[in-house]
Parts: sequence; structure tokens; C-alpha cells
Amino acid sequence: MTLLKRRGEALSVLALLLITVGLGFVFEGHHQDRSYLGYRIAQNLHEGQGFAYNLGEQPTLYDATDPLYAVLLSLMTPLNANLPQIGNWSGIAAIWLGGLFVFALTHRAGWMTSLAAAGIYITFPVLWIALGLDVTLWLTLCLCSLWFTVKEWGIAAAFLLGIATLL
Repeated sequence: MTLLKRRGEALSVLALLLITVGLGFVFEGHHQDRSYLGYRIAQNLHEGQGFAYNLGEQPTLYDATDPLYAVLLSLMTPLNANLPQIGNWSGIAAIWLGGLFVFALTHRAGWMTSLAAAGIYITFPVLWIALGLDVTLWLTLCLCSLWFTVKEWGIAAAFLLGIATLL
């Protein structure tokens, strides 16, 4: 029974990954207009210009994008200069990780129920519409914090909630 359960869990994680990547390819070209504000700030930050939208003007970070997200995008710029693509694929990864945390949070109900719950989460349309924004990363941090809370790792949970406030 344990082997069947572990096999079911492993196949569930694989199924969640395949569904997420498949949806990722469908939504890869979807971009919110608002996300381009963040991309421009991330590019300027990467080039050492600070959190400015227009060079030489006051930083507009809090009006345009979130600080942690801008920093993460700027750090990923050397991997790929295409910020919309980086924003979307980091969002896709965050959706999958969020799905894994939903799977872990609902694990006591059985792996099939956990798979269904995580499947509902990763296929929820609003997550995919919000690609390029910080929404998916924020949700993943919050879900991870909940998982830490269930595991009674209060310090880690509080730390992640603090990080989430930067989004």
C-alpha cells in the first residue's frame, strides 16, 4: 500500500508539472500591459539606474511595480534579456510550486484529493491571466508560509510572510 501511495504521489507531482508546463506554453505569449512597467524598472535596476521608470526622474517603484519582484527580474536578466519571457516563465514556475504546496497542505485527505485540489489551483484561469505580474509569486509565498505553519515552523512562516509583504 505504501508503494502504491508513493507511486501515486510521484505521478501526481509529475502530472501537475506536465499540466503547468502545457498551460505555460499556451499562455507564454500573454502579457499584461501593467507588467511592462515592472519590466522597465527591472531593466533600469539591472543597468544600475535604480528603481526608476524614466531615467533622471524620481523613482516610481511603488506606483509601478513591487520592489522584490523588480529585484528578482533584474537578477534574472543575465539569463535571458527578454523580460516578458522571464516574467511569464517565473510566474509559471510559481504556479507549479504553489500547486505543490496545495498538494502538501491537503495531503492528509489522500493523494487523489490532493491531486484534485492542486489541479484546481494550477488550472485556475486568473492565475494564468496574471502572468507577468507578481501575483503568482505572492500566492506561492503565502501557501509556503501556510505549509510552514502546519509543520509548526513558525519562524520560517513569519519570515516568508514578511517577504510576501515586499510584493
